[in-house]
Amino acid sequence: MRSRAFFSILLGAVILVSFTQTVTAEPINNTTMFKATAETEQGTFHWKYDAGFFTYEENGELTNGKQAEQKVVGLYNQIKPYRHASKEELAAMVEGNMAASLQRLDVRWMDESGNLYTWLYKGDF
Repeated sequence: MRSRAFFSILLGAVILVSFTQTVTAEPINNTTMFKATAETEQGTFHWKYDAGFFTYEENGELTNGKQAEQKVVGLYNQIKPYRHASKEELAAMVEGNMAASLQRLDVRWMDESGNLYTWLYKGDF
């Protein structure tokens, strides 16, 4: 219960900051690689973009093609990874659109210059 309240407050702070400061994220087509894994009470979700190919997996069911592209681009545009993002900021953005509490989030993003950024968030279990 405390974690829900914490994330609500954190999400509000993120929204407030987003109105006062615009963060310019690379469009996904300028990104070399983007991967995210979220573990929730509802199961495990994977989003992946690598070398122009998209995959999405929800509780072991793998999707490719346009449907996967919509899911991956949707998450990417939602969290807009950038090099100074915090793991808490990314976790709040992901959890804000999920019906279940986020237990773990692993995000990996490689920009067009080949710089790899990794965030690992572990929630309260």
